Amino acid sequence: MRILLKASPPRNGLDFDYTYKLKGVLHKWMGYDEQLHNDQSFYSFGQLNGGRKVGNQLRFDHGVSWQISFWDIEVAKRVLMGIIRDPDMFQGIRVIEVQECPTPNFGSPYRFNTDSPILIRDKRPDNTKAYLLFDNPKADELLTMSLRRKLEKAGFTGDHLKVQVAFDRAYPKAKPRLIQYKNLKHKGSNCPVWVHGTPETLNFVWLTGLGDLTGSGFGALR
Repeated sequence: MRILLKASPPRNGLDFDYTYKLKGVLHKWMGYDEQLHNDQSFYSFGQLNGGRKVGNQLRFDHGVSWQISFWDIEVAKRVLMGIIRDPDMFQGIRVIEVQECPTPNFGSPYRFNTDSPILIRDKRPDNTKAYLLFDNPKADELLTMSLRRKLEKAGFTGDHLKVQVAFDRAYPKAKPRLIQYKNLKHKGSNCPVWVHGTPETLNFVWLTGLGDLTGSGFGALR
């Protein structure tokens, strides 16, 4: 299930490092669940839409829109109830409308655009991690393998696990994106991806995103 939230604009401007605040709001609506918050994330959320850059801030002249997606319909219901109880987000942003988004008619391959940067980290021999961007061919392999592991954890088997992921490197506006997340800076990719898989797999990808930290606001797709 994917929902689109429409909300009032923030008071004054919004700093660019707001992603962690979105996670906090979502967890507030979900309610505390240790397994849900600490285990594999089967949900994803994009960035706030409707803003424009003014100096070192974002301005939302006509309100805010935000997409959140859930593989588990029960988690979606918990969030919807949380929104009803407390529609306030942060800095004056308040949910005023919720819409359910229709599921696309998936064909294979299917080209997804990003709703938040796709984050890919590769472990080095010294156990530190390197960020891989859309222009690195190894990024496709890591995206594919992480998706297959995620599918297995969700209970998928057989042909569903033959899924393949590749960045659309022909896209002329692909670019890296640096996201400040509290005291960390993560480097991700704003670049469409092609996914070859079953309709069920493509629906799963649409809802749960790709790459690392999808439960923290990275790798959401549209």
